[in-house]
Amino acid sequence: MIARFCYILLVLTAFANYGTLASFMPECKDFFPSQACRNFDRSTRLCSEPTRRGEAFEICRKTCGLCW
Repeated sequence: MIARFCYILLVLTAFANYGTLASFMPECKDFFPSQACRNFDRSTRLCSEPTRRGEAFEICRKTCGLCW
């Protein structure tokens, strides 16, 4: 019973976090991490230079959550 309650609470928390990110960060609206981050990188052109890929990954991680 307690495990089921904790699972439901975890799922509800995940949906609440998704809603918060989607409303405050339009570039993460779909919040499919790989697609949102690829779109973010394309729009800012951070991945066009190999030396800036690490920077792009960090910015994207902070903006959209998990990447790739």
